[in-house]
Amino acid sequence: MNSALTFMLNEFSVHAFALQDNKTFLNKKLNSISDFNVAKYSRTVQQRNENIYYSEVFYLTDLQ
Repeated sequence: MNSALTFMLNEFSVHAFALQDNKTFLNKKLNSISDFNVAKYSRTVQQRNENIYYSEVFYLTDLQ
């Protein structure tokens, strides 16, 4: 569990510059994907100041 959390935080920090205030869709392994229809999660990243980013990951539920 701890290694998974470390991996996720590392992935968020690596991609933070490219994702400023954008929504990204993720598969079940939390990898970025472009097809919304197979996405399991969405992620937003917002830059708070020069060195701080705020990220949220949401589980996508079936809205039908």
